[in-house]
Amino acid sequence: MCRGVPAKIDQQHGIAVLVLVIFIAMAAIAYFLIKISPEKIKHHQEISTSKALSRAKDALIAYAVSRGEISTPTAQPGRLGYLPCPADYNGEGNSVGTCGVRNEAAIGWFPWRSLGLPPLMDESGTCLLYAVSGSYKFSPSASMLNEDTYGMFQVVDESFNIVQGVNPEDRIVAIVFAAGKPLPGQSRNYNAGTQCGDDVSNFDAYLDTYIDLPDAIDNSDVTTGSTDQIDQFIHATTESMSDNTGKPHNDRFITITRDEIWTAIMRRDEYDAASITGDSKVRRVTEALARCLTQYGNDNGNSRLPYPAPFNLNGNDYRVSDNYDDAAAVAGGQHFGRFPYIVDSADSVIPGAIAGFKLFEKNFTPPPVHPLPTDIRQCDNLPILFPTGPNADLKTAGSEDRVYWENRKDHYFYAVSNSYRPNSFPPDDSAGAPRCGNCITVNGIQYAAAVIYSGEKLMAPVVQTREAPIAPSDTIDTKMNPVNYVEIPGALGNGMGNYNSNGNDVMFCITDTEPLDVVPCP
Repeated sequence: MCRGVPAKIDQQHGIAVLVLVIFIAMAAIAYFLIKISPEKIKHHQEISTSKALSRAKDALIAYAVSRGEISTPTAQPGRLGYLPCPADYNGEGNSVGTCGVRNEAAIGWFPWRSLGLPPLMDESGTCLLYAVSGSYKFSPSASMLNEDTYGMFQVVDESFNIVQGVNPEDRIVAIVFAAGKPLPGQSRNYNAGTQCGDDVSNFDAYLDTYIDLPDAIDNSDVTTGSTDQIDQFIHATTESMSDNTGKPHNDRFITITRDEIWTAIMRRDEYDAASITGDSKVRRVTEALARCLTQYGNDNGNSRLPYPAPFNLNGNDYRVSDNYDDAAAVAGGQHFGRFPYIVDSADSVIPGAIAGFKLFEKNFTPPPVHPLPTDIRQCDNLPILFPTGPNADLKTAGSEDRVYWENRKDHYFYAVSNSYRPNSFPPDDSAGAPRCGNCITVNGIQYAAAVIYSGEKLMAPVVQTREAPIAPSDTIDTKMNPVNYVEIPGALGNGMGNYNSNGNDVMFCITDTEPLDVVPCP
C-alpha cells in the first residue's frame, strides 16, 4: 500500500521556501539601497524642504491678497498687502496677533495654524520659522501700505556683500526659514505632546549666527527698540552646511518681495484705475475725495476751496495722515500738490469755514447765503455717481473708504484754480460761483478744481521712482517730485494750467457752478 509523506518533511520544505523568499527580499532591498546613494537621499530631503517653504510662501501671499475680506472681529476691509505676525509666543502655529511696535520687524515661528495649514517642517523635522518687515506686518500696522511700500530685509553672502535688496525698492518684505538640524552649540527644547516643540523664543537654537570678525550676521534676531531698521540675513550654501568649515550655517529660506505681493493684489478689479464698474475702489475713493471738497466749498460763504498739501509735506513722513496739511501751500501760493487732510490754513482765511481742521471730520451745515439741496451730506455719506454705488464714508475711522485713502494717500493729488483759492482777491472775491476766468482747464473746459489719483508707476517713456527716506541709510526722496506720479504737463502752474492727463491717472473735476458739483474729468 502507498505511504504518505511525513509531516516533518513537509514542514522542512515550507521553512526552506520561507527562507528562500526572505533571502530574495533581502537581496532586492540591498540592491535597491545600493542604488539610493546618500546624495539622492539628501536631494529628496532638500526637495521636501523646498516644497514646505514654497507652500508657506504661497499661503502668506494669499493672506496679503485677501486678509481685509476675512470676517473676524478685528478685520478691516480695504487693508490689503499686510502679513501676519509670527507665532512668536506659541510654537503651535497661532499668530500672536500683535507683535512689537509700529514699523518694527518681528521674528518667530511660522503661523501655520492661523493660515489654515498643517505644521510645515523641513527635512530635519523642525517646524518653519518666519520674519516680517515692520512695514508689512498686520499689527501694529504701518500708517500707509501700498505697492510703493518697500520691505526692510536684505540677504548677504559670506563676504557680507548684499545679494538681494541692494536698492530700497528691492528690499525683502518677509522670509520663511528652514532651520535644519541643530549645529554644535545649539540646544533645542521639545515639549512632549506638541507638534512643533513649543520652544518659546529660543530662536538662536534654530537660526544661525555667521561670524567673520569684525562682522556678524544673526539670522535669529531682528532690530527691536528702534523702528525702520534694515535687517540682514545669510543663506546656507553647500559648503556652509558642513561642520568642517569652521563657520557652519545651515539656514535655508525663501523670500517674499514687494512685487510678488502687489502683482497679485493689483489684478483685482478694485485696483483697476481704468475700470468704470462699481468694483473700482480707485474711482470710488477719488470721487469721494472730490465730493468731500465740494462740501467744504458749498458750506462756506463764498465757495472757496483749500490749497493742496505740498508735494514733500515739508520734509515730514509720507505715512502720517496729519502731515498732509495745506499750511505751507497757502504761504507759497501752490495750486497743485497732495490732497489736503488738514485744512487749518484755509480755515483761517475763508469766511464761514467750519471748525475742526480735519477735512473729513467736519460737521458741515447749510451756509446762510447759498442754501444747499435738502440732502445735505457729511463726508461719511457721500453719493457715488460715476458709476452709481453705495455712499462713501471718509469720516469714520476704520471704514473701508477711509482705510483705502490712508493706505494710498501719497497717490492722491489736487489742483485748485486761482479763482477758487482760499485767499483770492477782487474781482474773484465775490460770494458764490460760478467765477471762473482764472481757472484750470481739462480738455478745454474750465473747472474750479480737480482731484487726481496716480496709478502704478510707469517705466516708459520716463522711469518713475517713488522712494522715501525711511531707513536711516536712505537719503533720496523721489516722492516729492510730481513727475514720478502724474503724467500732466505743466501741472505746477498758477491755478490756470491745462490738466489733460496722458497717462494712467484717474481724475474727477469740481464744477464752476452754484452749488459746486463733481463730474468725471473729460
